[in-house]
Amino acid sequence: MPQEQLTADVPPVAAEAAAQAAAAPSPPPMDLNSPLAPLPILQCAISPDEVVKRLDFAARRGRMAGFQREAPPALFSVEAFAAPFEHKLIAAASGQPTRLAFTVKPLSKMIWIYAVTIVLCIWPGTWLTHSMIVSWFPSWYPAAEWVTWAWYLPLLVVPLLWMLPRQWKKCRVEAHADALVQIEKLAQELDATRG
Repeated sequence: MPQEQLTADVPPVAAEAAAQAAAAPSPPPMDLNSPLAPLPILQCAISPDEVVKRLDFAARRGRMAGFQREAPPALFSVEAFAAPFEHKLIAAASGQPTRLAFTVKPLSKMIWIYAVTIVLCIWPGTWLTHSMIVSWFPSWYPAAEWVTWAWYLPLLVVPLLWMLPRQWKKCRVEAHADALVQIEKLAQELDATRG
């Protein structure tokens, strides 16, 4: 098909959305072996109260995901997407003109869910597994509980020793990359410059 016909078939709303998606800042490529660079500092000519008002307005319009006013010394926070451990980007204001310094902090909800799940897998998980196997296969499975502990715990713990640090590192890199994208969005909303 000719190019003119392809563009003629695209509705104007879809073409506009595609142009906005192409113009949106993309996160930098992830490198799990590189240390995380420090986050940039933004400088804007408006007061901290005006910063919060503008960002609250942007959040109500769907442009600032997870915006929240924070208690001092922080000013506000927005989401820094990462999976499975969620993070937030926290901004602190200082000086005149207003300088915004950023930090990325993990939220504790998912960390606690992981911890409770692991503990419940160990106990009563080991006991429950042993009781089910003994009740289903009483003729050939040994009744001694230590036999189940001997194979169940290595199957549970050894993969965790490999998986959890890798997941944590990957999650921190994802949160840092998204924090950089969020800072660019903040700079646009506040007419701020890096400083």
